[in-house]
Amino acid sequence: MSYFPQPYDETQCSYAPAPVTPNPSYYLSAPAPIQLRTFMVSHRLGFDSLHHFSSAPQILALENPEGPTPNLEFWCRGKKILIVVHGFNAEFSEVEEALYETSEKTKGVYGAIIAFVYPSQQLRLSAPLSSYSTAKDVAQYAAIDLFPDLLNQVLSVAGQVDIVAHSLGTRLVMDSLSSRKKPIYGQVTNLFLLGGVAPETSLSLCPGSHRRALPLAIQIYNIFSRRDLTVPIHTIISDEERIIGNPSPISDLCLSRNVTYVDATPVVDSHRAFLTSEVVIKFIKSASKDLCKFDYPHIQLLPSHCFRIVLEQQPYDPKTVPALAKLGTDFLEGFGKRVTKEASSFFFAG
Repeated sequence: MSYFPQPYDETQCSYAPAPVTPNPSYYLSAPAPIQLRTFMVSHRLGFDSLHHFSSAPQILALENPEGPTPNLEFWCRGKKILIVVHGFNAEFSEVEEALYETSEKTKGVYGAIIAFVYPSQQLRLSAPLSSYSTAKDVAQYAAIDLFPDLLNQVLSVAGQVDIVAHSLGTRLVMDSLSSRKKPIYGQVTNLFLLGGVAPETSLSLCPGSHRRALPLAIQIYNIFSRRDLTVPIHTIISDEERIIGNPSPISDLCLSRNVTYVDATPVVDSHRAFLTSEVVIKFIKSASKDLCKFDYPHIQLLPSHCFRIVLEQQPYDPKTVPALAKLGTDFLEGFGKRVTKEASSFFFAG
């Protein structure tokens, strides 16, 4: 599967084009070409279906949505590229808005930003656990059969490739990097995992399903928040004992050395707030320039020789975190009996 249109081959012409004398006045009066840097690569049927895959990838440039299909090879060649992977229950309009905001906030850092869009399923209030389980299966298919094609082709032409993955997208990316079916040829420079639901063993040297993924990223940043109430819920309803978005206190003992834990608790108050946080975006921009270890004073060297960074913007009361955790526990006690629309949309979105 190719995301790049085949280049035009002049040698196949049956005639030689006549030489053309340039007219300077034409170039002065012609409109400037549209500069494209924000793209959506959708595998959803009709571009925005939450449930069905398209037969081929569809590519759209936000700067020129009505224009022809953009040539990603041209716009990515030699540039620093950011690939964004969304999570569960992500509406097309939400992905588009998040992509646009991320693009605006990272101007001057990335030459192009690409959103990988896949059917992330829709939350069914009558069976929330079943719909999320289906979404995991769909994400795994996208991870193994679709995402490697895009990543390999971008890696083949870009100067640097970073990835930002949120929620279920973190599992998709780790599954993709670990895949034996379609191996990744190249190395991601920075992998940012936000509110991740991948197993905690994904980032450790212990035996696990994602161990093959660790060498394929130069730096991996696990950005989590103790005020993110979605990940404790996921820990209970999924097969994993712990996930990277809710790390255990002793997990640093066997972390891979290219992993950095980034505690965003002071600046992220919900599962959806990671990419809307100015401090998190600033950290991603700094890390892409390899400046993060100099910009942030709250750094701890873990026993595994990895770093732990705490993002701070303003003082906050750590006592509120246990209170929020108790709120999640209280919700779980009645979870099997009743799931309200408000609770389900809050806990399972993203």
